[in-house]
Amino acid sequence: MHRIFFTHKSVLLLSAVAFIIILVNCSSDSPTKTSDTGKIQGKIYNAENGTAIGKALVVTKPPTSAVTTDTLGAYEIENVETGRYHVTALKAGYDSAGVNISVSAGNTTIADISLLQDTSSAYYSILTQ
Repeated sequence: MHRIFFTHKSVLLLSAVAFIIILVNCSSDSPTKTSDTGKIQGKIYNAENGTAIGKALVVTKPPTSAVTTDTLGAYEIENVETGRYHVTALKAGYDSAGVNISVSAGNTTIADISLLQDTSSAYYSILTQ
């Protein structure tokens, strides 16, 4: 059987390497870092009667992600970088509309949008006949 002997220098070197590895793993890039993103949420509703508009498409410019409203007209876009955006809602049978907003880190920005029915479209004509 072979015996391994560690010199004082090799023990110090191994200790230094272990310390550096621990130090690197505890750097400021850990999950406790503060967020630099925010959230956009709101409701899309009929401008004439206030009813919720479900399945409306909500997009931002500059682009973040596109989402669809739920049956209550609510939507949420998470992890949006800070900055200024134009949020637009689109739904067949309605004129598109939008609002300008500013997203700040760690906060939720509300962007409610009302849509008017598009009375000039063929879609509206079919619905009202």
